[in-house]
Amino acid sequence: MSIDADIEKIDRSDMLQVIHSLPDQIEKGLDIEVEFNAPGNVIVAGVGGSAIAGDILRVWLEPSGRFLHVVRGATLPRWVGEEDVLIGISFSGNTRETLACLDEGISRGCRILCITSGGKMEDVCRSKGLPVAYVPGGQPPRGAIGYLFTALAKAVADEHTLRSEMEVVIRSLRTLREKLVPESEENVAHNVAEQIVSLYPLVYADERFLPIARRWKTQLNENSKKHAWFGCFPEINHNEVVGWDLEDGVDRFCAIMLRDEETSGRMDVTIEELKGKTKVIEVQAEGENLLSRMFQELMIGDFVSYYCALLRGIDPTPVDAIQRIKMR
Repeated sequence: MSIDADIEKIDRSDMLQVIHSLPDQIEKGLDIEVEFNAPGNVIVAGVGGSAIAGDILRVWLEPSGRFLHVVRGATLPRWVGEEDVLIGISFSGNTRETLACLDEGISRGCRILCITSGGKMEDVCRSKGLPVAYVPGGQPPRGAIGYLFTALAKAVADEHTLRSEMEVVIRSLRTLREKLVPESEENVAHNVAEQIVSLYPLVYADERFLPIARRWKTQLNENSKKHAWFGCFPEINHNEVVGWDLEDGVDRFCAIMLRDEETSGRMDVTIEELKGKTKVIEVQAEGENLLSRMFQELMIGDFVSYYCALLRGIDPTPVDAIQRIKMR
């Protein structure tokens, strides 16, 4: 189907509005009440979009020397103790693995903050007298990345620096999204979606953009109902590139390279190696700071996953398999 088809018949829960709202979420998120300050080591417990918010923050904080570790499971590392800060993030407040980490953190005497819209996490915090930063509900968890990231960053980063940097992010995203909406004539996200809709994408990025590559993968999984994978440059040069030498089946895949002006020129060598074997799509971010470039790539990926869903005639919002597993 084309982009001009009746979107409302497919996108019955209006995922387009959710994706479109990213810069607005970030702007509103800067006013979320976070009565907490996290010095020292920070452990973020969460899965899905919540964990990716932690990954993005870790990359941004790295030049300052701040330590942030993301846990995507039900058990905290053995080294976590009472001198550490644990931030549990669950949009619904009912994520089993994050609640288990919260219980562990309480028993180990960690300083704790929870970020949620309610649920069991809110109940635990009320009963234990733990601080909570509330994010607005009403959208799928993966659609709340702007709120989750900003609330988390407010708890960990210098607020003046954060606001200054996020104002740049907000401006750049509002400019970008006008080029990504369905009515845009030169729409890079729709163009990429048309190229990959019948293929299995492998999304590659360097360490700085690896959280964004993961986000592309998970959004293609959840919105497009497609298999996708992600990998890290230059690590892939020492293993994964060999997989593209296969004579059979490689035509079912494609490589998406996320980059910006600071990406190593060595990636060009990798791209040339892959171009002789598969479709290679380069997505270039341009922005005044690293966070703006990261969120630009994130927004493009969200729109790509949305258009892939439309092109396949699939409602992007329902995630039935995830719900079935949660109910067991």
